[in-house]
Amino acid sequence: MLFLQFYVGRERYIINARQILSVVPLLKMHKMVGVPDYMVGFINYQGQTLPVVDLSKLLSGKKSKSRLSTRIVLVDYLHADKHETLGFVVENATEVVKLAEEDFSPNIIDSESMPYLGAIANDAAGMLQKIDINGLIDVKVRDYLDWQAA
Repeated sequence: MLFLQFYVGRERYIINARQILSVVPLLKMHKMVGVPDYMVGFINYQGQTLPVVDLSKLLSGKKSKSRLSTRIVLVDYLHADKHETLGFVVENATEVVKLAEEDFSPNIIDSESMPYLGAIANDAAGMLQKIDINGLIDVKVRDYLDWQAA
């Protein structure tokens, strides 16, 4: 299986490449109001208005740094039994990692409080943790995103 690797601080995380629709440069965003601070804005991508979440802010409380390697990852997100496109700002999204299912160990973190943290793998550079896209966004934000379904 292929995964996109990115960093939050010094920690490495991966997203399954099957969920990724596109990886684009950091684009100018239209700011949102009245939403959690990790909801950073909207982008216009190929004529579609898409919401964007800062993954570093969501996971660590620290805003992603604007670097050459900072990207917006467009993912297929299951919302109200409908597939939607959602953008995630990620830092250092420069490598694709190939791992087999047997390379992973179960997550030992309480999955109820952090349902987005998946299994853990090790490679020559250290530990990597899967991110479950559908477990990332809390119910309040899911309800906010209902505008897309209208």
